[in-house]
Amino acid sequence: MDPLPEQELFELGYRDYLQSPLQPLMDNLEAKTYEIFEKDTVKYSQYQRAIAKALVDRVPDEDASRVTTC
Repeated sequence: MDPLPEQELFELGYRDYLQSPLQPLMDNLEAKTYEIFEKDTVKYSQYQRAIAKALVDRVPDEDASRVTTC
């Protein structure tokens, strides 16, 4: 059997374990918690794709030549 990829090894400790949703604006989250967030490469890839789509959809095509977005 092939060894598990690094991402799957990381996820093993969190499978089949119900977790309460985190409230980063209400709770003081430790740096280790954010480090775990950052290892979720799928989530950040999805965020990047969603942001790119939102930016493309922000200005209609007919206005794109005369409108600058920031």
